[in-house]
Amino acid sequence: MPMSRAKVEKLLSESEIRLYEASRRGSIGEQGASRLRKLLEATKKQQEKQNTLAKKQLTGRGGEVAANTRLKQDLFADIATRLDKGIKQADASASKAAAKTARGPARKKASKGAKRGGAPTRALKKAVKARAVKARAHASNAPEGAARKRMGQVAAERAHLAHASARGRRTQAKRDRKGR
Repeated sequence: MPMSRAKVEKLLSESEIRLYEASRRGSIGEQGASRLRKLLEATKKQQEKQNTLAKKQLTGRGGEVAANTRLKQDLFADIATRLDKGIKQADASASKAAAKTARGPARKKASKGAKRGGAPTRALKKAVKARAVKARAHASNAPEGAARKRMGQVAAERAHLAHASARGRRTQAKRDRKGR
């Protein structure tokens, strides 16, 4: 049963409003299945509370339930159905993702000389060394400033390679001092 936000705010407490907000269309898609399950559990507790209250009112008021209690019962029933749908959607998308990873991602060829996320490969080290040799060879022919600049770039690349395979700070400092 759709209700205006103003009416909901008057009817519900702060914790109940948080449940209501979490069950709105935009919010459900942003949350994972485990979070939605927790919210559904809290909603069911609130539903049970309202049902117990309604039973007490039936016996105490001569057979009639307060209007606010009935509205809250309807509202929490709606929230529970929305959260249940959200859980089913989240589970379906999670199972699709699991099936996709089980199948294996489409693999791309690693670029020459570069490993995915690991230490530099031999080919990469070899390429950097070759660039250093070329830079030294061109240093005699090129203007002095350009040669120095190129040598600085090569040195920075070599230092980067050293850092990728370093085991600790002291070991790396020794390597940097050596200037290999």
